[in-house]
Amino acid sequence: MFKPGTVDIPMALYTLAPLVGPCLGPLLGGFINQNTTFRVTFYTIIAWSGATLIALYFFVPETFLPKILQRAAVKKRLETGDGKWYCPLDRNARTIGEVFPSAMWQPIQMMIKEPMALILNCWTALVLGVIYLFFNAIPFTFRTVYGLYVLHYLIDVGLMVVISKHVDYVLYQWQSE
Repeated sequence: MFKPGTVDIPMALYTLAPLVGPCLGPLLGGFINQNTTFRVTFYTIIAWSGATLIALYFFVPETFLPKILQRAAVKKRLETGDGKWYCPLDRNARTIGEVFPSAMWQPIQMMIKEPMALILNCWTALVLGVIYLFFNAIPFTFRTVYGLYVLHYLIDVGLMVVISKHVDYVLYQWQSE
């Protein structure tokens, strides 16, 4: 998908995305809820999700090989007018009712059969749980214990800056090696 020398920035963005959400979410959500109604928070989430979906549709290429082959077969059929061009996905007659149970069982089966996958899933759940609790505990503490309502926004932004600087430093060290 990316050329070998250009993987660093997309990988940094992909890795940083779960950490930016807990920083920006309380900051923007708190600001919106203090100054407007709670419904505006949901409208903002819908607008952001729609914009993200549109950007993904136009800027992220298809990488699923059966789908790429299907598009190529459709293109060949249209160019030549010959119905002999097909791909395995065209002849697949499975319904969603057949595919869904298998798709739900596959990750569970992988965790049962591969202990390392289970360990990594548990570790990721623990780390993200601690991060989310950390970002939720700081504003709660400053509001209830110290009575400071605006300071928790600054703390969230400060944590976001510290985390992004740390990630930037690590990436810089990795690139210079």
